[in-house]
Amino acid sequence: MLRALLALAATLVLTQLSGCDAQQTIEKFATAPDRKRAVELIEMMRAGKLDELAPKFSPSLQSPELRPTLEKMSAMMPPGEPRQRTLIGAYTNYTNGVRSTNLTYQYDFGDRWFVVNCAYNESGPDAGIIGMVINPLAGPLKAQPEFGLRGKTPLHYGVLVAAVLALALVLVALIRCIRERDLPKKWLWVLFILVGVAQFSIDWTTGQWQFNYFWVLLFSASAVFQPYGSWVVSVGLPAGALVYLGRGFWNHPRSRLSKPATS
Repeated sequence: MLRALLALAATLVLTQLSGCDAQQTIEKFATAPDRKRAVELIEMMRAGKLDELAPKFSPSLQSPELRPTLEKMSAMMPPGEPRQRTLIGAYTNYTNGVRSTNLTYQYDFGDRWFVVNCAYNESGPDAGIIGMVINPLAGPLKAQPEFGLRGKTPLHYGVLVAAVLALALVLVALIRCIRERDLPKKWLWVLFILVGVAQFSIDWTTGQWQFNYFWVLLFSASAVFQPYGSWVVSVGLPAGALVYLGRGFWNHPRSRLSKPATS
């Protein structure tokens, strides 16, 4: 019974995307021309074509420090073609009719890895490259981060256990509610049971946590990840489930659960 409950909790709480789906999701946020332009600009930086690259920066970034900065960035990355270049982040924004894109790539050279970001304004007084950043990595980022239990803190375990218990409580209340006969406004009770209030979340990789008072969390628990990011486990207060199950203590009604049909 316990194994079945944990399996069901894992199915509902630890909802995940495959690595392929995660990559496809990212690419949907950047058009082919967006990706082509970002790669061309990054490759200009890598090849040291700074006379060609510097004028493409927006007027607000044109300064005496621009070229020395680009030279340092160019020197950071090894020459030659990377073993793999992967789009790991894409963001498109429209502000006052101006479209801007922000794309992030992971460069894999086999023994060295880098994250390179390129942001671009397509029009307006600040048209051109509005940002280019490069950061070395200790190892390659994964499309689907690992979810492990080894070496975690008591807070990690506490949030995970609370999420599983909250989900179990919601499922018990939901099943009892659906089976209860003659329950007034049953569909409202179902909706009330399904949502949790407030939210406590923990980043499974960094251990950073956050609490939101005004939040609605479906099933009172979740565990999701961002591609090339971290798992985030969240738990909410299953207020609807607690109120429904607590009715028996307040009113002491006779059980009205429907009996399963027998053949």
